[in-house]
Amino acid sequence: MALQIWLPLNGDTRQQGLSGAVMSGGPTSWGNGNLGKCATFAGNKILKTENMHDFDYQDNFSWACWVNTARGSGNAEYIFSVGRVDYSTFGYGLQCLSTSQCSARFGSSSWDFTVTGGQWTHIAFVKNGTNISIYVNGTRQINATFNGIAPTFADSIGLGIGCFHYSGGDIYYYNGNVCDFRIYDNALSPKEIHEIAQGLCCHYPLNDPYATGSINKYSGDNFEGKPSGSGYTVAKLANERGYNYKLSYTGTGNNTWPNFYFPTFSFTAGKTYDYSCKVRCHSKNFNISFRAAHISNDWATSTKTITVADNQWHEYHIQIKLDAKYTRSGTEYDTKPLVEFYSESLATKDKVYTCDFDLKDVCVSECSTAASGSNGSWADNTVYDTSGMGNHGSVTAATAPVLAGNSPMYDKCYEFPYKNYITGKMPFGGQTASNLTISVWLNQIEGGAYSTWLNSNGYGGSGLWLAVNTEGCAQWGYRGSVSPNYVRGGSNIAVNTWHLFTYVYKEGVATWYLDGKKNCSATYADKAIMPADTFTLGDSYAGSDWNTNFHGKLSDFRIYATALSDADIAELYNTPVSITSTGTMMTKGELIET
Repeated sequence: MALQIWLPLNGDTRQQGLSGAVMSGGPTSWGNGNLGKCATFAGNKILKTENMHDFDYQDNFSWACWVNTARGSGNAEYIFSVGRVDYSTFGYGLQCLSTSQCSARFGSSSWDFTVTGGQWTHIAFVKNGTNISIYVNGTRQINATFNGIAPTFADSIGLGIGCFHYSGGDIYYYNGNVCDFRIYDNALSPKEIHEIAQGLCCHYPLNDPYATGSINKYSGDNFEGKPSGSGYTVAKLANERGYNYKLSYTGTGNNTWPNFYFPTFSFTAGKTYDYSCKVRCHSKNFNISFRAAHISNDWATSTKTITVADNQWHEYHIQIKLDAKYTRSGTEYDTKPLVEFYSESLATKDKVYTCDFDLKDVCVSECSTAASGSNGSWADNTVYDTSGMGNHGSVTAATAPVLAGNSPMYDKCYEFPYKNYITGKMPFGGQTASNLTISVWLNQIEGGAYSTWLNSNGYGGSGLWLAVNTEGCAQWGYRGSVSPNYVRGGSNIAVNTWHLFTYVYKEGVATWYLDGKKNCSATYADKAIMPADTFTLGDSYAGSDWNTNFHGKLSDFRIYATALSDADIAELYNTPVSITSTGTMMTKGELIET
């Protein structure tokens, strides 16, 4: 699958999908949402694209978003629309009929469903052939057959969030909140919808300090390839979405280095960039080179030679560091990076060649800073959140954990000696959360009373403090002055063994799970919890002498904005990780169906 439009809307309007669509406008303000910040629309604000291009879908596709209709006026407001959704030029969109009712529209058809006003609701729409599925909070509520008039998108007016966006202007403005808005170019499975709806908002794999968290992308609408030199024939592929190409060459080599290239993109000097593409070759005995170039015709840069002519799609990657200047043959040039496809063979004059290959999903992504280090130290002091929500953590040289050994989930993990810790950004931003899940794989090297692995102002307040204990219980959750101020349970756990610890808070009920199974619970009078703006992994509460820093190993730390079910947690324990350490799932939509 390909995630074409992705707007986290957790404090800014960055577009992190593959389409490259440029956003303009913005919400009325940024409020507090379930994944952190959210976009708040109040009457006359809109976030939009100028055209549709890669998301004017008539065939299989999906969209998903979180909404809170607490501010809904009761009028027929539009949360978003694509390509008009009136009866002269059809499109698709989501309409807010009232604070408790929404309507999904596609072409001439619409489907109404219920939401809970004043609460965050995850809504997803999937078109698979003639089948229409609508999901609310990860569960399918509507299963219908589409037999209406399909969209035409004749006006090419693009996406509008916050109103009914059409060629005549903007009307039916939305009053409410939106976050994590997505459009996919394929039909998501029920499992994939469910996983998105779980609301993963912070994920530290803790297996590699240089996770390739994609920050900036260049692809799609603003990244269209162009031929250079004579002899190329370029055509659009049938049945493939987005910018895609069928490239062919038949003729005599002319010594002009013919190539197919993508325009220069903006970059940050000193950063490493990942060049990627998918190629399908049909010609035998003809090599196409995928080149990540510092400058045009830069033969000195690393290449990948594509020789497989099996008519199957193959994905290729090249990573290079881009500095402001580049020296070739003693001459210094300004770096103007390009993505190029060429064949050195074509430069052989008077020799006849034939090639035929297809190209799609060309993308350039900024990677995290990569540097060598025998102890796996974080070169830029950043612990990357691979959920895509930007809740990155930080370390200092004096307190950084040490890369040591493996975990049940990854081939690397981090050890926390005494006084070593990570400071992370709590996704809820200091606001209350009615539902949350915190999970980590933990291996205690040295046991101790109340050995703290997570602290978010949990002692003496209404925040959260999580620890393991060797005084008759395996886990301890403390809520300070709130009564009851703790939930604890389980038997002693052996040192040097891996366990999955999962803490779930659901509208006043706190539950511990050990290795995927419910262990103990406690009920609180208040229905919400308020962690601090930040948290620490491995550090004790500074104002107490009866808890200690955690000494052990941690892996695959996660925070969800929802209360995972018993089945979800069992799956989390039993299933290999489905969200890669590089954030691939979130940046490209590559959920693993098991």
